[in-house]
Formats: sequence, structure tokens, C-alpha cells
Amino acid sequence: MNIGVTGASGFIGRHIVDLLLTSGYNIKILRRKDSRVPKIQDSKKIKVVYGDYSNPDLLKDFVSELDYLIHCGGVIKAVSKEDFIKGNFISTRNLVDAINKHNKTLKRFIFLSSQSAQGPSIGKNNLRKEDDPPEPVSWYGKSKLMAENYIINHLEVPYTIFRPSSVYGEGDRETARFFKYAKAGLFPIPAGEKYINLIYVKDLTDIIVKSLQQEVAEYKIYFVADGINYSLSEIAEFLKNLLKKKYFIKLNIPLTFMTPVFSITELFSRLTKKATMLNMDKLKELREKYWLGSTEKIEKELGFKPQYDVFRGFPVVYKWYKENQWF
Repeated sequence: MNIGVTGASGFIGRHIVDLLLTSGYNIKILRRKDSRVPKIQDSKKIKVVYGDYSNPDLLKDFVSELDYLIHCGGVIKAVSKEDFIKGNFISTRNLVDAINKHNKTLKRFIFLSSQSAQGPSIGKNNLRKEDDPPEPVSWYGKSKLMAENYIINHLEVPYTIFRPSSVYGEGDRETARFFKYAKAGLFPIPAGEKYINLIYVKDLTDIIVKSLQQEVAEYKIYFVADGINYSLSEIAEFLKNLLKKKYFIKLNIPLTFMTPVFSITELFSRLTKKATMLNMDKLKELREKYWLGSTEKIEKELGFKPQYDVFRGFPVVYKWYKENQWF
């Protein structure tokens, strides 16, 4: 069985490729020449197609003879809204068009979207559901939603769309940053209590790969999280205990302070053409108090039972960071 994977050099993509390899699948990856795919380049079960989404001939080569395609390529940070649209929507549009033209026998197209595409919830007890009208607040979320809509309206083969919450796990640099702060005795969070969902990367990749063989998942959208609504204060307290910090400061940063700081970092990002997570688009998401979604649908239809919550997952990830000398 041949499975295509985009974004194989990224955090989630690497875990998907690792799982597919251990499951015995043949893999074809779309890879930029300047990207890195550690530890898998020499596998005989992997074929690499070099290039990007703007080349029709390359996309023809990539999608041809695939049985399934897992599209987790995209951008989570960008210099401008145009870059978000290019990285998340236009790339997906070109891929969909290539499938329609060159591989109408594809059994399933899996799209890794984001919780940001559906938007925040209005309260702790009002969890977002997949059929609620989407209300993204950032251009990241809007670009992911644009990609979703193009798939739904134009793709001529079955699809499944996953909207994961914030993802953590081995190899994730964003989570590593919070661990570094915590090791220094700090945990910076926006002022005012915030509530979020999380998902361990191996639980996410496991359900993605399992869904390939589940027909019930065709033409569906699923929110993915471990089912627990965490407060940032709760996470900070757990990190304090995990890292055995006697002195630990939860640094509540007012939004009035974050606005000029993010404005400056965004300006610097535009001048240097280097994307940063500390931008005004991300600030729109940080302003929201509740990023919570319901996992009822994925549990009922796909039998999703995550094996890790934060209290089990964070120690595993922290151990990996230490063993791989990230700190």
C-alpha cells in the first residue's frame, strides 16, 4: 500500500512517517530541497519527490499511484497573511487539483487542519463541535478553513479532516520553549485564566493512521484532543512539580504589554523576512479565554481513546528533551 505524506520534515509529519514505517507501508514524501527529514532518508520504503506545491509536473509525480495521501504540510507562523494563505490554502488547492486530474482512484485524502479553523469556544461548558459555524480569529485559522472548504467543495475523492488542538510531543520546539522557561523558574502566560485542550502527538498520529481503514471517517471532520480541559495555571503547577522547582513564578503578562511587544517582533520579522510566533496574528488567539472542543464525535465514530493526558505525556516528553540534550 502506497501512502503519500506532505510535511514529513515537520514535527507531526515525522511522527506520521515513523508510524507508517513501523506499520510496513510504502511511503512517498513531498520534500523541499532545503528541508530536513532526519533518520529516514535511507529507508528503502520511502520515495522522495523534491520540490514544492507550485510545480504541476512535480505534483503529478507525487500524487500518481498513491492509495492514500496524508497532507500535514503547511505553516504555523508567517510574515504576513499572504504567506499563511500561500502556505496553507494555495498549497492545498494545488494538491487537490492534482489529485482530481491525476489520481481519481485515491482511496482517501487526509487533511491535518487545526482547532484554529473552528475558532474558540464561548465558555468552559460550551465546547465547540465540528458542525458549529467556524469562527477563526487569526489568519492562520482562516487559511486552514479556506483549505478545508476547498477540499469539501472541490475534491473528487473521499476525504477526512482532522482539527487537532495544540499538539505536544518529542521533537516539538514550541513545547520545548515552555519547558526551558519552567526550568528557569518561570511560566509566562497571558493575564487572566485561560483554558485549552491538548493532544499528545502519538495519540494524534495513531488515530490518523487508523482512520485510513475506517470508512465511517469518509467525508467527515473531527476535532482531536485528549478530552481534558486544562487551565494554564494547572499546567504551570504540574510543570513546577515535574521539574521539582522550589521557586516558580507564574508570570501573568497583561495584553496591554503584549501588544507593543508583539508589534515590535512582527516588525522585525517583516524586515528580516523570518517568521515568528510572536506576532499580532497569534495575539488574536491569545486574547481568547477558551480554546475548547468536544471529542464526542471522534470517540463515538472512530473509537478514539487517547493513551496520554498531560500528566502522563509531559514526563515522557521531558525525558526525551533531556536525553536529546535540548536543554
